[in-house]
Amino acid sequence: MVRDGVPGFAVRVGGGLSTVPRIARDLGVFVPVEEAVEVLRATLDVWKEDLRYRLSRVKARMKFMVDDYGAEGVRAKVEARLGRRLEDFTAPESAGFADHMGIHEQKQPGRHHVGVPVLVGLITGEQLVQVADLAASFGGDVRLTRQQNFEVTGVPAARLDQTTGRLAEIGFPVDANPLRATAIACTGEPHCNYAVRETKGKMLRVLAHLEERWGTRLENFRLNLDGCPHACALHWVGDIGLMGTTARETVGGTRQPYDRFLRGGVGSEQAVGRPLVRRVPSPRVEATLDRLIGAWLEGRADGESFRDFCIRTSDEELQAIAAGVEAGEGGEAA
Repeated sequence: MVRDGVPGFAVRVGGGLSTVPRIARDLGVFVPVEEAVEVLRATLDVWKEDLRYRLSRVKARMKFMVDDYGAEGVRAKVEARLGRRLEDFTAPESAGFADHMGIHEQKQPGRHHVGVPVLVGLITGEQLVQVADLAASFGGDVRLTRQQNFEVTGVPAARLDQTTGRLAEIGFPVDANPLRATAIACTGEPHCNYAVRETKGKMLRVLAHLEERWGTRLENFRLNLDGCPHACALHWVGDIGLMGTTARETVGGTRQPYDRFLRGGVGSEQAVGRPLVRRVPSPRVEATLDRLIGAWLEGRADGESFRDFCIRTSDEELQAIAAGVEAGEGGEAA
């Protein structure tokens, strides 16, 4: 950002997900670009040298120090280490969620950037080379997004049709279902030692079902799937977050259950979701998703978002919707 003609940064501290999720807090300072490394070093040193947060690996995260001291207390420690007071500043609100997909004009006249969905983040080495060659052919660049997609930048207006056509040939149609751009899944089984459930394959099956059932009605709908509590795919902050878990009972050898997190959000609606629907067996995941999505689309007013629908709906009602029963009846999702 630029403040009074000076480029610099606001600072947020203490964010983190995993088993103890936290939203980062505003440190309340403005840091000019040339001071950024110094301030970051001081912030890390303040945490690193407080041995209370180095004794246990479980507690070896800055978010626990921010919990204890608050953003104001951490700022005071950082300023004491720097030997000066930092400039007061309130971090601006986030502009909100953006998937960066589609064709958009750049600031540079005659140039465009093209956002391309990558289904569950899977791309081959050969495809990477082909995309790089395409970008190089007009002096462009390739950038990655946190939704596991990519953007081709610097595309001349005269090359837009050719570029989107070539991307489709490589295997990345720009006009794919919008859910493919917003749904993400972590590495999961069998490639991650921490994962207890499949993620990429499961998400592929879920997306195929949702595309067939709901078409393009789920634009900007965020579906996040993790194979364990570490939250690499950010299940805490999706519209619906799925997390692989365990269950003692088995059906046909295994239940392969997933917990369901609701009311999470990012940007100006940042919030940590709640695990309201627990241990849904893998074969029933799609059915419970359909019930929740259907209840939202049928009952929303004035374009209400899924998150807002979940906020105004009680825990008991959401659990009943997911299970396909009347509120108060109990029962298991079928």
